[in-house]
Amino acid sequence: MCAIIGMVGYVPEGAWRQTYSILTELLKIAECRGTDATGFAALAQPYDQRSRVRIVTNKAALRAGRFIEGDAWRRMKRQRCIAVIGHTRMATRGDARLRVNAHPFSGSGLHLVHNGCLDNDRDVADEFSLRLRSQTDSEVLLRLVEKVGNPLKGLDLCLHRIKGTMAIAMLDEENQLVWLARRDRPLWLCRLRNDRRWWFGSTEKILIAAMRNVMGESIDYRVDYLAPIPEMVPMLLSLEGVFAASGARN
Repeated sequence: MCAIIGMVGYVPEGAWRQTYSILTELLKIAECRGTDATGFAALAQPYDQRSRVRIVTNKAALRAGRFIEGDAWRRMKRQRCIAVIGHTRMATRGDARLRVNAHPFSGSGLHLVHNGCLDNDRDVADEFSLRLRSQTDSEVLLRLVEKVGNPLKGLDLCLHRIKGTMAIAMLDEENQLVWLARRDRPLWLCRLRNDRRWWFGSTEKILIAAMRNVMGESIDYRVDYLAPIPEMVPMLLSLEGVFAASGARN
C-alpha cells in the first residue's frame, strides 16, 4: 500500500505558502500508507517570469516525516508551483533502500507515481521491449506510456493490458497537465468553493485531514467537490482548474 497526493492549478500571489503547507501535510498524513520512501515532481512557475516553467523533482528512501525536513522539500517553500505530484512508498518489490526504486519514475518529460501491485509487468516489458532501470513493477507503467508516445493512449493501454491494481498520477511537463487513472485502487479529487486549485489524494481522509490542519475545521463548509475519479478512464487536470475526462479506446 502506497499513497499519492498532489495539486494542480494557478496559485494566486500570496497563496503559495498556504498551498505548500497543505502539500506538506498531505505528505505527512500519507506516511501511514508507506514509510519506505518519499518523492515528488513539480512544475515551478515564478510570479515575475510565468513563461519560465521548470521541473523540480526529488525522491529518497526516507519516510515522509524526515523527507519534508530535507533541503529538497524545504526549498519548495520558496518556489511557487502550478502542479505537484507526490508519493509515499510501501515497498512490495525492489530494495527499499535504493533511491532508484522510489517514485516518481521519470522520462521523456513525464513523471509518474503509482499505488498498487502489478502481476504481469515483466511479460509486458518483454512484449513491448521496454528498458527498465529499477527493480520495481511500477516503472513499467511509465515506460509503456513512453513507448506509445501519447499519454492518454498510453494510460488507457496500461489500464487494459497490465494486470493487477493501480492508481496513477502522471505529470506531463510539456503540456503542463496531470493525468490520473485508476483500477481497483482509490484516488480522490477535491476542490474548494471559489478556489481554482484541484487537490488529489489516495483517500478522502488524507485530503480533508491535511486541509483541516492548515485551514481549520471551517474547511468542511468550503468543499465544492469531493469524489473518487472513475475507474478505467484516464482523466486529466488542466492548469486552469478545468477537470476533463476522455477515453482512448475505439
